[in-house]
Amino acid sequence: MIYPKADGWYSGGSAWGDLAGHLSFINSFKERGLSATLSQNPIFDRSAFSYPFAADYLSALLTEIGLSLRSALILPSFVFLLVLTALIYFLTLKMTRSRSGAFIAPFIFFFNGSIFGLWPFWRDLQKSGVGLWKFLGAMTRQYGYAPELNIHFSNIAADFMPAQRTFIFGFVVGLAAVYFLWSYWESGGRAKLFYAGFLTAILPLVHTHSFVTVSM
Repeated sequence: MIYPKADGWYSGGSAWGDLAGHLSFINSFKERGLSATLSQNPIFDRSAFSYPFAADYLSALLTEIGLSLRSALILPSFVFLLVLTALIYFLTLKMTRSRSGAFIAPFIFFFNGSIFGLWPFWRDLQKSGVGLWKFLGAMTRQYGYAPELNIHFSNIAADFMPAQRTFIFGFVVGLAAVYFLWSYWESGGRAKLFYAGFLTAILPLVHTHSFVTVSM
């Protein structure tokens, strides 16, 4: 994420316009404040801000306390990814009662589709004549999505997490809501319904697609 080099900033994965948009939102929150940004979209003139803003506003607050823009992007995502991994484990454990299934579930989620690129990855590694870590550091092909090899998977780690920042936050809040709902279905308890309802209610500020999914 905005990795600095001599000729500019770089990012891994399919960042493109998404990351540029998020940077615009973060800088607008920092320079103009929350209310001014929400009333006037920094990208579309004479349009109200209608995008879930929680993730970018959090990054703007982190820059205000002294973090660099790059750290303000990476730190919240890293923390929420750790929480997401734990949530996937515990929710799978609650649903299946299987520790081995719960252990495997995060790997299936994060490496979705990438297994089909293992053979081309191994073949290119052997051809390169360098060690594994050096090859990983200089990799130029995304092995989860390689049309030239007829591999057409959009990998979550490469295509969602670097660019779609609200995805990680929304998944955490949405999975937590599902966890409390599942707990309620198992053993009752109105407090669990309240927690699930509260988390669902704040999802429009975090990630629209997660809100729609959990609501259904």
